[in-house]
Amino acid sequence: MKCPECQFENREGVNFCIECGNSLETHCSNCNHLNPPESKFCEECGSTLSHTSEKAPKAFSFDEKLEKIQK
Repeated sequence: MKCPECQFENREGVNFCIECGNSLETHCSNCNHLNPPESKFCEECGSTLSHTSEKAPKAFSFDEKLEKIQK
């Protein structure tokens, strides 16, 4: 189970990231029930759980990098 916060790969079955302490459990957006990390559907109401997907970091151009450094 990859932590959505720090991207550390945790073993299956844990509820908190062993690297950063972030909760790996998912709250249902429909009923707010706390579900185990591996859940695809809420065990309380059956709604589909939306897990945070990994976003690829934005690739900055050379000019953008230079501008950020100068700030």
